Amino acid sequence: MTSFALETIPYIIACQKNSYLRTLKATTIACQEITKWLPSPSQSEEKTASKKKKKKKKSKSSSSTTSNTPMPKYGILMSDTILFPTGGGQPNDLGTISYQNETGITINENVLDVVRLKEDQRLVLHYVANEIPINTEVVVHVDWSRRFDHMQQHSAQHLITAVALETTGWPTTSWNLSTRVGATPCYLDLGVPLKQVTPEILSDLESKVNEKVRNSLSMTPTIYSPEEFLALQDVRSGSKGIKSGKGPVRTVTIEGIESNTCCGTHVLHTGHLQTIKLLNVEKGPDKTSARVWFVAGDRVADHLGSLYETSVKLTKLLTCGASEHYDRANEIVMGSKETVRQTKNLLRTMAQLMAQVRLYPTYVQDHTIVQHVEEGTADFMKQFLRMANENTSKDGEDAASGTPTATVLVSTGGGNGAGGACMMTGSAAVIDELGPALAKLFDGGARGGGKNGKYQMKINPGVLNAKIILEMSQLAKETTVRVLGL
Repeated sequence: MTSFALETIPYIIACQKNSYLRTLKATTIACQEITKWLPSPSQSEEKTASKKKKKKKKSKSSSSTTSNTPMPKYGILMSDTILFPTGGGQPNDLGTISYQNETGITINENVLDVVRLKEDQRLVLHYVANEIPINTEVVVHVDWSRRFDHMQQHSAQHLITAVALETTGWPTTSWNLSTRVGATPCYLDLGVPLKQVTPEILSDLESKVNEKVRNSLSMTPTIYSPEEFLALQDVRSGSKGIKSGKGPVRTVTIEGIESNTCCGTHVLHTGHLQTIKLLNVEKGPDKTSARVWFVAGDRVADHLGSLYETSVKLTKLLTCGASEHYDRANEIVMGSKETVRQTKNLLRTMAQLMAQVRLYPTYVQDHTIVQHVEEGTADFMKQFLRMANENTSKDGEDAASGTPTATVLVSTGGGNGAGGACMMTGSAAVIDELGPALAKLFDGGARGGGKNGKYQMKINPGVLNAKIILEMSQLAKETTVRVLGL
């Protein structure tokens, strides 16, 4: 790690003193590749890395959509910063670092992440794609929209937590500040079973919280030395404050309500929260907690706009007013369920009728029943196989021994180039040969398997057509006649 005077770097960064700063002049103290900042991985970190490898497939699908985003390569340490690092339940800020290069051209370097190293809270690194020389005078710009949203949601969590504790005695055990994308709500977990949080209690809590919002109560950060902090009383320190070691401790005080250890950025007063909406309550991570979803400030407008947009679409789709959406949707869903039930019954009846041996004039010679139904389902195929086997066993010479006397093959799908499926039963000797032979017929366009006289395959889109279906039937008959020596 590059050597530098750690004593010159503040424990409390500029945005923790004044969360409303949007720009800050600073000097780069160190710049090196991110890997050089990180210590040698301990056993626990190696385990974490192992877990991440297991999730590699999932991350690939999500990263493909952000392939144009530059990858962070360097970690920049500056004399001070207004970009908050991830911590205390709050996501990191984003922004830019502007400076002039040797030729006097202004360079704007995007900050892709901000992290605080565990070794010392003063080590706040700004991850960037390109190197910035040491001792460069820079101007740091914060993404204000993202920052102010974090301030509103985090401050709202403090207020909800304080009011809930004061009015009900229920503590907040954990919370999550989600990203603003898609009007996503945040949540906090209250240390109380779900059944105790009635709609009336939730509504009353929301009213009391918004009363505090309208009163524009000040929210003041204060910095104490470790000795001063130990002498304080009535400070709630259950949340994650600054793990300072020898450094100072920061609290945030809501006027007339509470003081709480916290390292995050907050609004100047509750009036800047605008409004808070408690959306819903559900079971928390365990039986003794309840999860309350909420949005505050600009996210309330985001959420309302998203809901209104959905409402307009539903009005056009359901051809009724917003007040009738639920009843109309429920009517459609119930009708759909009834249609599915009737369709399933009809397919079962059709399977019973189509499985009659007399419908297959060549059965006496080839002991084979083959059927394809484009609109069939897995339930239809199972029913067809069962009924066909019952019908063929009545006349089969080997029925007494329990040996299958016929090959039954049924397939579905293929309409308009769609995928399909097939199932078959019969003598193990026949099916063990017929299954792989059909897979070869599909030329890699199907996958499946089976044993003990049963086989099934999933057929890819575009494979099934009239020619293939005819060849399937011929292959089943030829294989059965040859293997059984008919």
